[in-house]
Amino acid sequence: MILHKKLFFYIITGFIIATVIGTVSHEMGHYLVAKGLGYTASMNYMSTNWDSKERPFLDSCFDTYSQEIENNQPFPQKEKFDAIETQMSKDIFWFIMGGPLKQCLLVLQAC
Repeated sequence: MILHKKLFFYIITGFIIATVIGTVSHEMGHYLVAKGLGYTASMNYMSTNWDSKERPFLDSCFDTYSQEIENNQPFPQKEKFDAIETQMSKDIFWFIMGGPLKQCLLVLQAC
């Protein structure tokens, strides 16, 4: 087997560049969906973090009423708490799908 050094260099370099572009565009998909849904978001090379602006309210409710929340019992502002939790549960699907959908768009643009 003959090793073509120039071809080997191009293949390795291309793989590295494609990996970086693919990873960043995938994470950008998560980021764009989170921002589009109104969440605060931050992105680094290997992950995207997102959170609701309502996080202080949710944390405060859970700190104060954890027993009631875990046992699905009434507590002050339960309706607001449940509404935010329900909306975040729905948005998780789109946040997760944002990465793969961005990848699909990238591939379709290349065709």
